[in-house]
Amino acid sequence: MAKGGSLDSLFNPRAIAVIGASNAPQKVGNNILRNLRDFGYRGQIYPINLNEPTILNMRAYPTVLDVPGPIDLVIIAIPAQFSVRAIEECGIKKIKNAIVISAGFKEVGEAGLELQDELMAAARKYNVRILGPNCLGVINLHNNMNASFSSINPKKGNISFISQSGALCTSILSLAVEENFGFSKFISIGNKIDLDECDLLEYLGDDPQTDVILIYIESLNNGRRFMQVANKVAHKKPVVMIKAGVTEAGAKAVSSHTGAMAGKDQIFEAALRQSGVIRVCCLEDLFNAAELFSKMTKLDNNNLLIVTNGGGMGVITVDTCMKLGIPLAKLASSHEEKIRKFLPGHAIVNNPVDVIGDAGVDRFKKVLDIAIKDKAVGVILVIVTPQSMTDIVETAELIIKLEGKKEIITNFIGRERKMIIAQEILNESEVPNYEFPEGAVNGIEMLARFNKFVKRKSEIPKQIIFNKAIVRQILDKKRKKLSLEEGFRILSALGLKTAPQIFSNNLEDHLDFLNQHNQIILKLDSPFAQHKTEEKLVTKKITCDQELKAEFTRLREACKNYKESKVCAQKFILGTELIIGGLSDRTFGSVVTLGIGGILTELLKDISFRVPPITNRDVDEMIDELKTGKLLKGFRNLPKVDIDSLRIFVHAIGSLLLEMPQIAEIEMNPVIATKDSAYAVDILITLA
Repeated sequence: MAKGGSLDSLFNPRAIAVIGASNAPQKVGNNILRNLRDFGYRGQIYPINLNEPTILNMRAYPTVLDVPGPIDLVIIAIPAQFSVRAIEECGIKKIKNAIVISAGFKEVGEAGLELQDELMAAARKYNVRILGPNCLGVINLHNNMNASFSSINPKKGNISFISQSGALCTSILSLAVEENFGFSKFISIGNKIDLDECDLLEYLGDDPQTDVILIYIESLNNGRRFMQVANKVAHKKPVVMIKAGVTEAGAKAVSSHTGAMAGKDQIFEAALRQSGVIRVCCLEDLFNAAELFSKMTKLDNNNLLIVTNGGGMGVITVDTCMKLGIPLAKLASSHEEKIRKFLPGHAIVNNPVDVIGDAGVDRFKKVLDIAIKDKAVGVILVIVTPQSMTDIVETAELIIKLEGKKEIITNFIGRERKMIIAQEILNESEVPNYEFPEGAVNGIEMLARFNKFVKRKSEIPKQIIFNKAIVRQILDKKRKKLSLEEGFRILSALGLKTAPQIFSNNLEDHLDFLNQHNQIILKLDSPFAQHKTEEKLVTKKITCDQELKAEFTRLREACKNYKESKVCAQKFILGTELIIGGLSDRTFGSVVTLGIGGILTELLKDISFRVPPITNRDVDEMIDELKTGKLLKGFRNLPKVDIDSLRIFVHAIGSLLLEMPQIAEIEMNPVIATKDSAYAVDILITLA
C-alpha cells in the first residue's frame, strides 16, 4: 500500500463506526463508544454488534454493510481472529480508515504474526489504511473526538503526541491533566503494520493545530524515510523524541573497530541529530520540552542572562550552562552601572544578577526592564526562591506582563502556597516555568538547537562519481574479506589518495622502493590476515637496507601461514591518524564513520556517525562531535590538517556504501591527515 496521502478523514471523520460496541461496561467497545459520546464528538456514531439492536441508547447494526450512510472511520475492538473479516467488510463499504484496537497479533508469536499478515493483505486488497493493531486509539482535542479507550480528557492545546506504547499514552494524558498541558492530537500506533511514525509525522507537520510534535518510539519501520520526513518537518516545528531500548546490544561487530564501536543507539542518535529531531532521555525532559516549545519556538540568540534572588541557585545554573554549552550574556557596562545603583552594595551585578534574598517585585522589575533592552541578551532566566521578603505572586504577575522582545523563562522553586499560586499563573501564561533550574537550562539548549537547525542554509549532499564496473569486479569474490591490495584498488577507483606503495615478494623491489622514499614500513598483505598489528605483521619505520632485509625475511616466512599473501612496502607518512569507514545498519542502511585512529582507536572510542549522502557541514559537525576534534583544527604545537581532504574521504565512503550494498563494513585505519592532504594507509573491507 502506498505511503503518505491525506489522513484528514482519520482525524476529522464525519461518521465513525465501532465494531465490537457493547452495553457491557467492562468491554473495550463500550468504553470507546462512551468516550465518543461523552467527549462531545459531533459526527455520526454507529455501534456495530451482531446481537444487540441498541447500545447506549443508540441504534446498533450487525455489520458496517448494514449502516445506511457513509462511514469515514471504523474502530475495531473485537477478538483478533475476526478482524480480517471486519476489514474486508470495511473495504466493501469503501471505508478509508480503520483503527484496530484488538490485540493478539505479532506481539503474541508466530500464529499472531500470520494473522497480522492476513489483516494487512485484506487492507491492501481493499485500500483501507490501518492504525494499529494492538493500540489505544486516537484522540483529537480540536473536534472532541476520543476514538480510544482512555477516558482521560486533557485540555485543548497545540502539542501532538505519537506513541508506540498505549500504556505510556494514558500515563502522559494523566500527567497532562495534572500539569495543565494542552494537547492537539494523541495517536497510539501499536504494531504499526500500515500507518507508522513517518505517515503521522508527515501529517502533523502540515497540521495547523499542531505546533509541537512529541514521539515515543521503540523502533523505526523505515529509518531513511523517517529522516527525510523529519528533516522537512523539523524545519517548521519542533520534533522531540524519546527512544526506548537504548541499552540494546549494538550493531553486530564483525572484525573492524568501526563495527565494534557502532552501537545501534549511537547511530540512532546521529541520525536524529542529522534530521533535526531533538532527542530526550526521560519523560521529565519530554514534558520540559513540551512546556517550552508549546509557548516559545523562536530565539534570536542563546546568550543567557540569569536573574535570581538566590545566589546559590545562580551558581548551580551557571554550572549547568557550562556543561550544556549555553553562553552567558555580558551586559553592557552602562546597563551594569544602572543596575548597580539600585541594588545593595554586596549584590552581584554581572551574570548571574543576584538581586539578593530581600528583593521585592520592584527590584526584579528594574533589573528586567534594563535586561530586556540589552542587545547582548537573547534569553532571560528568572529564578525565584521562597524568601520571606519576596513578593512571589506579584513577581509572577510582573513577568507575564513585561513588554519587550526578549524571551523569558522562569524557575519558581518550591511547593508552599504562594509559590504554587505563582506557578499556576505562569503555567496559564505564555511564559515557560520549570521546577528546577537544570530543567530550564536544558530547555534553553533544546530551543537553541532547534533554532540553529531552522536557520541553517540548505546544502546539497555530496556524492562521488566512480567507476562502478571496476569496483564490482573487485568485490566479486567468493570470500568475505578483501586483501589490502584489493582495497587500495577500490580507493583508487574512488579517486582517494593512498600512501605510495608496492606489493611484491621480491626483495629487490623493496630495496628500490626504500631508495626512492628513504623511510618506509612493511606489512604482510593477505585477506586472511586481518589484525596485522596484533599479529606483528607490520614493521616499525625502516630507514636502511639492513633493517629492510631482516624485516622482509621475517614477513616472507610469515607468508607461509597465510593464503594469497604478499609483502607490501609503504612510504612512511607522519601526521594525525584517523579512522574513516562505514557499515550497514538495519534501521538506517549505510552509515559513515569518522574518528581518532591508530593505537588510540580502541582506547578513546572517539567516533562520530552520519547517514549518507551527507553535506560538507555534516562532516564538519562530525569533527566537532569528536572529543579529539580540536586536534584536527590545530592544537598547541600540532598543525591544522587539511579538512577538505577529510571531507572527500567521508563523501567517497558514503557514495561507495550507497552504491555497493554488498559491502558490510569498510574501515581505513589509519588515514594519515597532514596540513596539505590525507592518505589512506590501511583498509579493511568485509563483504555481506
